[in-house]
Amino acid sequence: MKNVFIITGASRGIGAATAHELIDPANHLICCSRTKNNALIEKAEQKGCTVDYYELDFADSSLVTTQFSGIFHTIDWENVRSVTLINNAGMLEPVARAEDSDPYAIADHITVNLTSLMLISSGFIKAGKAHKVPKEILNISSGAAYNPYRGWSSYCASKAGALMFSRVLAEEQAEAENPVKVISLAPGVVETTMQETIRGKTKEEFPNLDKFISLKKENKLYDPAFVARKIREEIIHNNKIKQGEELDIRTL
Repeated sequence: MKNVFIITGASRGIGAATAHELIDPANHLICCSRTKNNALIEKAEQKGCTVDYYELDFADSSLVTTQFSGIFHTIDWENVRSVTLINNAGMLEPVARAEDSDPYAIADHITVNLTSLMLISSGFIKAGKAHKVPKEILNISSGAAYNPYRGWSSYCASKAGALMFSRVLAEEQAEAENPVKVISLAPGVVETTMQETIRGKTKEEFPNLDKFISLKKENKLYDPAFVARKIREEIIHNNKIKQGEELDIRTL
């Protein structure tokens, strides 16, 4: 029997690094992103790791619901060792004052960062509800869920919403017959394309710009591979982590 890992946003950044870290013949990876990660697929095939890859636009909530319903039904829940959902897909834009943000960009942002996460998590719980196999949801959170940043009204709101959703899920699953463990992880400031986007903004769009430029210059950004190793070694399948815990990479 294999461990099943469902990873969203697996084409780059933390999602891609985590998928690479989990390549193992004992695992079955189910990866989703807007564009296919061919390097990941090739490496998995070379290592004898089963991987299914789905290209998906997370801004289309109807498509997300349909696609993941199909994905969950492909899992043989009674003949796997564990099933873990890693909700990593997300976007940063729009980066601007709230009144200057494009309304369609705001709508897409909330759909990708919050609505899709809710739909996928809810579907995951429903699909595995009758099965005793160990199940986990790991939501990639952010310090922006707790702290307001000027220019990040959409990002802070979506991350705060996702964190509260995780808290509610944890409360509900604490009473479930075959519970899903729900965990949130703030990965710190990681060198991803999101950081490149931030550094490309103006101070008018993002007043905290100098802070993030300094983190880059001072080599204080985490490497995605480092975060991925922490996820594999210290978070996934860790019985010491309690239901509903909100973890911070800096304290692990």
